[in-house]
Amino acid sequence: MRGNYSQVIPAACLGLIIGACSSSNGALPDQSADAGNAGIAGNESSALPAGQSDGGNTGGAEGTQIATQTSGDTAGMVTDGVGTTGGGTDIVGASAIPAMQGEWSTGCLEMGSMFSQQTLSVVGARMLTELSVFSDQSCTVPELLGAVINGSTVQRFATTVPTGTTVSIPQFGDAIEVNLYFEEGTVDNKPLTAEVFPGRDNYLEKIEYNIVLVENDVLYFGDNSINGYAGESAESRPVSLNTLVIYSRQP
Repeated sequence: MRGNYSQVIPAACLGLIIGACSSSNGALPDQSADAGNAGIAGNESSALPAGQSDGGNTGGAEGTQIATQTSGDTAGMVTDGVGTTGGGTDIVGASAIPAMQGEWSTGCLEMGSMFSQQTLSVVGARMLTELSVFSDQSCTVPELLGAVINGSTVQRFATTVPTGTTVSIPQFGDAIEVNLYFEEGTVDNKPLTAEVFPGRDNYLEKIEYNIVLVENDVLYFGDNSINGYAGESAESRPVSLNTLVIYSRQP
């Protein structure tokens, strides 16, 4: 596994972080990559599969290798029924990904003039992400998300639907393709305000086409900041890892 990376998140990334900047980028952003998403700057830190062009960004640098896919590879996946817990409905193909199970957290991430911390809780095929915003670098003093949003945390429930395909990421291993069915987000565990604000669409129901890889108790989602790989469709699924926002397994 690679060494530690500096975890700095641009202010514009708050709306992406909650999905995975990877996902959500202090007023909320107008970007579309949630969860896990990788939607953050710093492509030079992404693990881009070989020879892969990033549509003009620096991610497809010389010396990278082409990712290979293995279709129908369901090893390590367990079928799991999904009920209506947390407001979700039954989703065809919903399945637990064993390596993701448990509690995860990022460190305290710099985000413009603020700081953030993201947690991830996975039980079966159900995943809860929470983004908390702070004013201090120790992530102890809560800060409001923005002038319109009276809260300092955002929660998102999602259901994991692995495709049965893996993608080989050079220097890391095989990442699992997964479709994340996100439900509408909440702010401080309360429904979203009806008021319109920049980036509100990022917190509505959506399907995010992503990849996930767990290595040595560290969880990575895909990097959706690369042109053409924003995870808005199966065809635009990320092919590299977001190495700026990473999750460490918690006891």
